[in-house]
Amino acid sequence: MRKIDLAIRVYGWYFTQIEEDPPWSYTIGLLQSWNHPELVVMDLDHEPAAALLRWAVALIERHGRLEPAELAALGIEIVEVAAEHLEGDLFGGWANFYGGLPSPGLFVQIVPPPSWFCECHRGSIRRLDQAA
Repeated sequence: MRKIDLAIRVYGWYFTQIEEDPPWSYTIGLLQSWNHPELVVMDLDHEPAAALLRWAVALIERHGRLEPAELAALGIEIVEVAAEHLEGDLFGGWANFYGGLPSPGLFVQIVPPPSWFCECHRGSIRRLDQAA
């Protein structure tokens, strides 16, 4: 928890990568630093997920939010994470750091365009705005 706290104090956010198959990554600290919902990226390998989150956080730092025009130009969609996905251990690091599960509205998912995935995975991107 000290590592997360230090990263948030220095950079304004912390990057969490879950190394499962398929992987996912999310932020901790955006709400605290910029009053912006945390971000989650599903099913992207760690390097592309890290690059996407760094880019998105830079937009938040610059504009205070994610700019719809910049996202749309790249085919990126932002969706709110459904409450049922917040109840499990999907965001365990966030829950441990803040001492409770996130509430609805505290996480949004960055959904990359299908073209970012190989043809066999284009239709299988997990969307957290939909029921499991």
